Amino acid sequence: MYVISEIAPQFGGVTEVAEQMILQSKLAGADAVKVQLYTETQFGAERSYLSMPFEQLKRLKKYADNLNIDLFATPFTMDRLDWCMELKMPYLKVAARMHKESPELVEAIMKQNIPTFVSGSRRL
Repeated sequence: MYVISEIAPQFGGVTEVAEQMILQSKLAGADAVKVQLYTETQFGAERSYLSMPFEQLKRLKKYADNLNIDLFATPFTMDRLDWCMELKMPYLKVAARMHKESPELVEAIMKQNIPTFVSGSRRL
């Protein structure tokens, strides 16, 4: 079993809160933590707390590496995918909504040849 703890956007954009969540995830036995890499206006109204700047992501990745817990992300744009590649994340994640909203991004993620978690949705 591989346990993943979701920490973004729950940390509200505060780096120290995210670090505490990473530490708590590690202490609770999680194998990895995952963040979501949105832009501020990607899903309608401005939600700056959803947006994680590159330097913050880089700091959290270093913090997680120091704790020996994997950190990876769901990138929602091509530039956010580039961030993941630059930081050499061990995994990627495709959100269910992206299959329809951004198939070109899904294709780009799958071409990275990195283990990827893929969410799907099913209509009843």
